[in-house]
Amino acid sequence: MIRPLGWRDLPTLYRYRHQGVFLNSALAATRGTGLLPSVLLDGLSGITWVCMEDCDEQPLIGQSMQEASSPSARISFLAPREALESPSTQELLEQLAHQAGQRGAFHLLAEVNSDSSIFETLRRAGFASYARQRIWQWDQETQRATRLHSWRITQFGDLPRLQALYRQVVPEFVAQIEPPDGGTSPPGLIYYDDNELRGFAVISYGGHGIWVKPYFQPHLEGIDHLLRDLIESIPDRRARPIYLCVRAYQPHLEPALEAMGATPSPRQTVMVKHMAAHHKLRETFKLPNLNGQPETPLAHTSQNAYSSGELISHASTKNNR
Repeated sequence: MIRPLGWRDLPTLYRYRHQGVFLNSALAATRGTGLLPSVLLDGLSGITWVCMEDCDEQPLIGQSMQEASSPSARISFLAPREALESPSTQELLEQLAHQAGQRGAFHLLAEVNSDSSIFETLRRAGFASYARQRIWQWDQETQRATRLHSWRITQFGDLPRLQALYRQVVPEFVAQIEPPDGGTSPPGLIYYDDNELRGFAVISYGGHGIWVKPYFQPHLEGIDHLLRDLIESIPDRRARPIYLCVRAYQPHLEPALEAMGATPSPRQTVMVKHMAAHHKLRETFKLPNLNGQPETPLAHTSQNAYSSGELISHASTKNNR
């Protein structure tokens, strides 16, 4: 049985508070890895589910979240860690995917350590790898007298150039799943040189840390200085640790972070499950002209299903003589 999380599940949630596997790195970095704050801050709503398939098994809890402007939902966590080998985990993942699709998501995403056992669990549930990343933690307090590069807060007018640089840096198959923001300029910092956009960073704040996702123009020189100036330009830091997410398609950033003394996490695989969407296609064709009669348009309806990036056609035609 799978049902939405309710108040009666708070004792179980408390018992699992340190046993969750977080599959949303930004959420874990900014809010921490305690389950109670993560769930209660988002309310006891249908995005958090409890799976109780067998009374002899531990109940499983999972949560997915979707930002208003995002086409994708993300799995926040699964718990408890020691019970995720259970076959019930597959059922819980299917429910999270179903609920995400009901809420309008095109994809369900998860970030998992590449050597983790949950990787195979997700793969068996229909998730596929599409990116690699590593999180670098910066705890040091540094303040140079002068900065070599000037970063400023993004503004709405920066959006066209920001989107252009995003498409230049991010592979097309990744951008299809994680498209650039099309409505408002995301919160973060941006760097121009000679009136040309050289880099920007999307920034998220939380009580436990600051999440930074940088994007730099390819083959840009002085990356180490740019990264250091970026970190020092982050406003309202208040001694919180900074977590920089570096994707594999920007490999030149990692040597610079290592030289700066940042601490790397284990490598992660970013996985996606594509939602199935059903809609009708109306096709119009004409009967041949017989005995001088005018051609008659006929409408034929077919239903196509898009699942896991493939087109499955269920159209059928029947000809009457």
